[in-house]
Amino acid sequence: MAQSFLTQLGKSFIRSAVNQVGRDGGKVISNQIYGNQHSTPIRIVADIDTGKIEMPEGIHIKNDYTVLKIICAFFLALLPYIGGAILIYRGIVNCLRKTRKLYKTEQQANYVQDRRYKSGTRYVGSTNIEVVAGEVEDPKYLRVCLVKGIIYLIIGVGSIVYLIYAVYYSKGLV
Repeated sequence: MAQSFLTQLGKSFIRSAVNQVGRDGGKVISNQIYGNQHSTPIRIVADIDTGKIEMPEGIHIKNDYTVLKIICAFFLALLPYIGGAILIYRGIVNCLRKTRKLYKTEQQANYVQDRRYKSGTRYVGSTNIEVVAGEVEDPKYLRVCLVKGIIYLIIGVGSIVYLIYAVYYSKGLV
């Protein structure tokens, strides 16, 4: 009985190896004949040395508006304590960020309620929406996020320290 189990196991192993070689050989022949026509459409390749990201057509990166966000941070710092706390939180989030989101545009159907139809809705057109297509590690973007996070932390802590000093100074405690 033990020998038949080992014999069965050996046959199964050899059958599995032959099937795997057949699959791999079929992929090689298919790639030579058809090229990349049936391959996976999303291929994201990041070159760490140059920081360049190659993306397929239709996938894009949203603008970060870093300068505008930092200018708004100064105005947010004027809110007593709450603004500083928000800036400290955003600074920590930006410092800990590890990836960058990639987006693609898809069409979404729009319907309105209409009782004349069996489904109770009527198609009125479509709109383009942006959906997350994936994430990628981008060293250049991570450095920008780290600098932006540090600036947020400095502005947030500075606004809280300034407000505390202003309260003590106004009460004559300093």
